[in-house]
Amino acid sequence: LTRRRVYEALGCGVTVVDTNGVIVDANEAAAELYGVPHESLVGKTVRELVTPLRMDGSLLPPAERILARVLKDKRGERGVSFFFERKDGQRRLTQVDAIPLLKPSGEIDLIVATLIDVTARRELELRYERVASHISDALIVEDGGGRLVYANAQFFRLFGIQRHEDLSAVSLADLFAPSSHADRRRRQMQGDLGPARLEYEGIRADGKMMCLEVTATTVFEAEREVGTQSLIRDITDRKRTERALQFLSAGVAHLSGEAFFAAIVASLCELLSVEVAFVALLRGSTSRARTIALQIDGKPAPNTEMVVADSPCAEVLRNGEAIFPDGVRASFPSCATSAELAISGCAGIALSDSRGRVLGIMGLMSRSPLRDRAEAQSLLRLFGVRVSAEMARQRTESRFHDLFEFAPDAIVMVDERGAIAMANRQSAVLFKCPRDELIDKPVADFLPNPQRPKSSGFRTNTPPTRSQKHQLNARRRDGTTFPAEVLLRPMVSDEEVLIVTTIRDRSELARAEERRKALEGQLIQAQKMDAIGTLAGGIAHDFNNVLTAVFANVELAEDELGAAHPATAFVQEIGVAAQRASHLVRQILTFSRKQEAERKPLLLRRVVEEASMLLRSALPAGVELATEIADPSV
Repeated sequence: LTRRRVYEALGCGVTVVDTNGVIVDANEAAAELYGVPHESLVGKTVRELVTPLRMDGSLLPPAERILARVLKDKRGERGVSFFFERKDGQRRLTQVDAIPLLKPSGEIDLIVATLIDVTARRELELRYERVASHISDALIVEDGGGRLVYANAQFFRLFGIQRHEDLSAVSLADLFAPSSHADRRRRQMQGDLGPARLEYEGIRADGKMMCLEVTATTVFEAEREVGTQSLIRDITDRKRTERALQFLSAGVAHLSGEAFFAAIVASLCELLSVEVAFVALLRGSTSRARTIALQIDGKPAPNTEMVVADSPCAEVLRNGEAIFPDGVRASFPSCATSAELAISGCAGIALSDSRGRVLGIMGLMSRSPLRDRAEAQSLLRLFGVRVSAEMARQRTESRFHDLFEFAPDAIVMVDERGAIAMANRQSAVLFKCPRDELIDKPVADFLPNPQRPKSSGFRTNTPPTRSQKHQLNARRRDGTTFPAEVLLRPMVSDEEVLIVTTIRDRSELARAEERRKALEGQLIQAQKMDAIGTLAGGIAHDFNNVLTAVFANVELAEDELGAAHPATAFVQEIGVAAQRASHLVRQILTFSRKQEAERKPLLLRRVVEEASMLLRSALPAGVELATEIADPSV
């Protein structure tokens, strides 16, 4: 009895079998698990109660069953999965611990087996695996000791390792940099998983380092902490781009000239792990170029002349950019630079100014094949924008300024002849004229004919130390005019005096002023109509009171006279007229918004007749209104 109480209190199925597999004792949980009455268990073998199966649904041979293994090894079996089909067709997956009870002679007497139904948990795990296999990030689950117990396919793909069925063969310590692995284990052991995302260094099977973003959460089972789940994302490209952007925005902000370009090539070599990077200016034509910054094997190198023809640079100039991940020397056997430096892979981009003129070339070269083609192209484009701007800036006159170039208003520099010497981008937009066509044009060409004589007066009368503001009409290249506000201020240099002319389009302001005036007129008109409506409503209300008396007296007169009286017809005509007047009052009240309109079916013929009557009273005596209704039933 005590043993039975213990069995029932365990909370799982318990069966006791002899060496022939015959059940000699069992609890209620075991009977429920096998799907048979409790009294039917004793004296039966498990094979008589259920059909043991493999996980794929095929029959489990006797030699592979738990009893056979325990009898053979005389040792317990723990955590064994036992999959079977009951007589009612239901399939169950259980976790079995089988413990042999030995006789004094060492022979097995009985075997006690505990069975835990894990069917629902297994179904949940399968759904979990299906979801995990479709996410783009690597997903792993570790037990409390930091051992890998689950990993999706993306994990093995990320680290470039073969998928293992036995996850104990995968060492996470080999996949993370030592400091990163130590920090992860410390956080796991202390229960401090940190912020939502942590960044670590990872190591692929081929030795390539990666920057990883790890999101870790604690895994609980039955309200007990059992391990850690981690999402792992490769952010190497993103971090490299962030470093490049930070370098371009802050790292070279204080540099100019040769120092700027030297920093650029050094950064390219570092970010892309290549041996050679350069920036070169074209010399007159596209056949030759000279480097203005060159780095080889981590050190600045003397600038040199480059022959563009029959080299990768020719492809760069032809297509705007080009990349050759491998085989450069075989593809360009005449290129002396590739042969001298033993180059295997290279990439380059053409550097152009704002007008599209090619100024030079920026490139990188590697003695081994380029690992990441997309990242090399991305960084070259990113750096190319900054390097091109710096090249163009150095080629522009010192007075040409970013504030001038990117000002929201149109700005033109007018020389003493009255011709435009310089113009910013907004001026081309404002006047709808390409900027190169603005240069050397007389500023008077952009004024309407009546105002052109004033342009010289504006220049000559501008005080040398003060600004002048004028409101006038300006003219675009297509002949259209627009209201403009013009601010003139002289700029005196040793060479010449230029008038800095700022032009602001006032079209929107003018249209806004017109809209404001129109709205004011509409408001005044609405107020007038509202006053008229109020007055009409008051008159209609008073008139309605008069009509009430008329209706009452008409009814009294009809009752007094009777239907046969000759005057009854006249009284009825008075009633009809009063009805028309009442309808008119309702219309007036509706117009004045004092009364809700009543919606009901009506005859259009009557509406036309009543409208005609109203119109006739409003029309002059010399105007005759005629109506014709084709279908009186309408």
